[in-house]
Amino acid sequence: RPLAAHETPAENTALSSATGTIIEKAAAWVDAASMEDERAAIAALVDWEGESQDAAERLHAALDVIETRDADAAALLDPKAVEAYFRARYGKQVKLSSFTQLLGGRSKQTALLTLEGAAELPAELVIRRDQSAQTMTGSIAQEYPVLEVVYAAGVAVPKPILLETSLAPLGKPFAVLGRVHGSSLATHFDVPSEPQVAFDLAEQLARLHAIPASRFAGMFAEVPLVDSIDRRGEQLQQMREQWRHLVKTPSITMSAAFRWLEDNLDCAEGEMSLVHGDLGFHNMMVAGDRFVALLDWETAHIDHPAGDLGYLRPAIEKVVPWRDFFERYLAAGGRRVTPRQVHFFGMWEILRIDIALRHCRLLFETGATGDPMLGEVGAYYVPRFVQRISQHLRRALHDAD
Repeated sequence: RPLAAHETPAENTALSSATGTIIEKAAAWVDAASMEDERAAIAALVDWEGESQDAAERLHAALDVIETRDADAAALLDPKAVEAYFRARYGKQVKLSSFTQLLGGRSKQTALLTLEGAAELPAELVIRRDQSAQTMTGSIAQEYPVLEVVYAAGVAVPKPILLETSLAPLGKPFAVLGRVHGSSLATHFDVPSEPQVAFDLAEQLARLHAIPASRFAGMFAEVPLVDSIDRRGEQLQQMREQWRHLVKTPSITMSAAFRWLEDNLDCAEGEMSLVHGDLGFHNMMVAGDRFVALLDWETAHIDHPAGDLGYLRPAIEKVVPWRDFFERYLAAGGRRVTPRQVHFFGMWEILRIDIALRHCRLLFETGATGDPMLGEVGAYYVPRFVQRISQHLRRALHDAD
């Protein structure tokens, strides 16, 4: 018979139910299995589920378009208020000659502007203002001092100009940065075509990880400057409990990932450093075939440097061989880490963001926030982050150091 609008064929419903039952039972078995004794069987199950995740990722990539949306008037920066702020601070001769609001930011609102008559400032500037809902990332007031240290260390980032914490001028705290010229990639999962961009990034990442973690004292919650198995094990248990609270469907991949992390806690050794926390080509400016600047430091935190490396690896391997990238990173003074640590901390960083995304989606679904952007990031990104965990996990299960 013809199907009514939005009706699912009965055979599709039956297949989906049967597949879900299989996954649920398999995930429960993985939870209880011994990673050492059942490694091959667990790897086969992860491969099976991973193939469907890979297919879904290819579909996502085929359908990706540059994101556009109608901006809520309340979310827009008011150019008249911006000009009034600079005139009050630098003199009545200051004039705002150009102003462009960039749409699509999920944690900060960004605008490009050109000033005339402010001799103390560069003519071309960027304003980054907190969004109304700060559920995934910290305030610009936390990001700004980190950016000052990173800039002073010679890492290629926009120059920090000033921080305004008063709500009076623009309604939320904001920072003013020097503008860098170039282009950024459209989505979180795009990659550049030029290998030199990846090699430039390797050198900048080495410079970032060389900054002593002690330079960021007081900017983050107190964390040891050296990693430890006991501390990491406690964090893993907390993350597992958070994930179980937020998850709506069982996952072989996630059950196996938690088991693998638990069995490889000995990776938690070595000095900590500042990590970017969302390192990808979407958070970079590129000019031609060269890297220009690393952007958006709101997720930066103190952790193991292998976290940035592992988080970035799937994107790097689409541009240059991982071995070549890692050798360039080491030659520039980067931290020597093992392949197993790259897998461990790569999964760790992705899992950290996965939990934050699921929390955002829950806030929207339960009515705790009316911001549809928070629901959208959970719906769109969670499957893709699970697929990235699967990539690390499959490699870790099949490869040896």
